[in-house]
Amino acid sequence: MKLSKLVLLPGLDGTGAMFAPLIHALPKDVLAEPVTYPESLERFDEYVEFAAAALCGTADVVVIAESFSGPIAIALLRKPPPNLRAIVLVATFTTAPRALLRRLSKLVPSAVVRIFVPAALKWFCANRNTDPDVLRLANNVVSHVPLKTLDGRLRLLGELPIDLKALLDKAKLPVLILEPTQDRLIPLDGFVKSAAPNALLQKIAGPHFLLQSCPKECWEEIEKFLVAH
Repeated sequence: MKLSKLVLLPGLDGTGAMFAPLIHALPKDVLAEPVTYPESLERFDEYVEFAAAALCGTADVVVIAESFSGPIAIALLRKPPPNLRAIVLVATFTTAPRALLRRLSKLVPSAVVRIFVPAALKWFCANRNTDPDVLRLANNVVSHVPLKTLDGRLRLLGELPIDLKALLDKAKLPVLILEPTQDRLIPLDGFVKSAAPNALLQKIAGPHFLLQSCPKECWEEIEKFLVAH
C-alpha cells in the first residue's frame, strides 16, 4: 500500500502527546501526524467531523486510532474520505468498556475521578513491563485536561452510536485490529471485532497502553498489514 501519512487519533486525553513512543519507533521516512481534539468539541459527530478534516490535504493516509478514538475512526466508514486507505484500531471498542465505567461516567464528577487517575492508569492501562516514563507522561497529560472536557468525553462513552459494529462488519477498507492480551480496562469480550473479509485481528502481549508499552511490536504488525494490502 502506498503510504503518505499516518494520522494518529488519541485516547481519552485527546492530545497527541501519548503517541511519542510510537512515533519514536517509526522509520524516519514515515510521516506521522498526531491529532489533538479541541476542548470545544462536545458531541460525537463533532469529533468525527474533526477527525475527517484532519485527513484532508494528503494523497494517501492511514488512520491509527486508540481507545477513545476507535469509535470515531469507525464512524468515518459511514462516508470514507477518498484518500483514506486503511484503519488501524488499537485497544478499542464499539460500546463503552465495563458497565462500572459507564455508570461512573454518568454519576461521578470528574473532579472525584481525577483523584484516582494515577492509581487507575497504573492498574487498568499498564503492566509491570510498562516504562515508568509512560505512566509519568500519562499522568501529566491527563492532569492538564480540563475537568469539563474529561467529563464530557467520559459521558460520550455511554452514548456511542449503535451502528458502529455494523459499520465495521461492512467495511470495504482494510482494517487492522490490535488487541492487547493483558488489558484490564476492557473485558476480553469487549474488544472491537469485525466480520469484514479484509479485517485482521492481531493479538499482542501488552496492556491497554499498547502503543506506549509495545511501540516496536505494534509498528511491525502495522507495517506488515500495510504491505499486504
